[in-house]
Amino acid sequence: MVNSNLVAFKSNENRTSKNSNLKFLTGYQLKEQEFEPKEWLLSNLWREREMMMIYAPPGLGKSWLAWSFAAAVAGKGSISPAGWESPKARKTMILDGEMDLQDLQERQIQTGIAVNSDYESFMENLVIFSRQDQPMVSHILDLSKKDLQDRIIDVILKTGTEVLIIDNFSTLVQVSDENSASSMQGFNQFLIGLKQLGISTLLVHHSRKNTGNQKFAYRGSSLLSIPFEIILQLREVEDKPEKGCAFEIVSDKSRNLNEIRIGLWLDPDSRQWNEHKCIPENIRILLEVLKESICINQSELAEKCSLDQSSISRLKSQAIKLGVLDEDEYSESLKKAKESRESSSMSENMYPVRSLAKPYMHIKEEEWDKWPTQADKDFVHDEEDEEYFDDNDGDF
Repeated sequence: MVNSNLVAFKSNENRTSKNSNLKFLTGYQLKEQEFEPKEWLLSNLWREREMMMIYAPPGLGKSWLAWSFAAAVAGKGSISPAGWESPKARKTMILDGEMDLQDLQERQIQTGIAVNSDYESFMENLVIFSRQDQPMVSHILDLSKKDLQDRIIDVILKTGTEVLIIDNFSTLVQVSDENSASSMQGFNQFLIGLKQLGISTLLVHHSRKNTGNQKFAYRGSSLLSIPFEIILQLREVEDKPEKGCAFEIVSDKSRNLNEIRIGLWLDPDSRQWNEHKCIPENIRILLEVLKESICINQSELAEKCSLDQSSISRLKSQAIKLGVLDEDEYSESLKKAKESRESSSMSENMYPVRSLAKPYMHIKEEEWDKWPTQADKDFVHDEEDEEYFDDNDGDF
């Protein structure tokens, strides 16, 4: 669909005119507008004219994922394990802020194979801006500055680019304070301008360092998130393969989409993306509690896991779907907990406390755990009681 803002923007006069009027619509005018349905860039994930951010700790594989998105969109490829497929090849531009050209060449080849891109389409539709390939200049390349933004937009218009990938924020955007909303204004205006032009944009960003109980999040001000329809975090996986990059993708924000949660692994031998089974933290906690066999029902499980009962039911279903739990294991854990509790209750009723203390005075250490209660253990070790029994031959 032709974007009217993009057509208008091509006119220098329109860009510089101080007398351009602001546009307003009545409710009726908006109601009468006809829009073409947004086409998928990657099915079930990313549509045209939408903005997406992915963020992760350094070295986890976010650039591999971003390049795979680029290869899929430019070459009509797919990341099959996630069901993300490009139905149409589109002109795609990558702004790279850190990698050597030779490394970029290798990554281009690897990701093109990984997503099964059509080679000719991929080569023809990919446009690469590499910071390392620029001439040595005195000024810093900074996407928060208007002059560089306009130069990038000019290239976007000349090449017919539909999709822009910025890899990454830290190397291409210079701000005095990432946590300051005012410092983010310049770059945010660039993103909003791209959105007005109908350019689909992906931003690659770093996660902040987690300290204490801080929530896992991207670095910088929350203002940065405003233009994005989709925000995905990449998390480390515990059982990471020895080779390749592997991570769990979890959606922070997915406007108009269901929650996204999937593990992916790029196998360097087969050069293919594979699904990597990941167990979410809440499910791990549930499995650990079930392993201990200390809860006799769902209510107690919810209390032990600091969740409500409906969450336990949902996590149980997810665990079964992941193949890390089955119905018999779940029932067996509750059954064992109930039997253990009943057995403990019976033992406490069988042994009077003081009348039987004398015969159990010299209980062996390895048998100590069989003693009914901690109170009974404490009583046996009470020195005054021992002296009393010795002097009175065990009789009260």
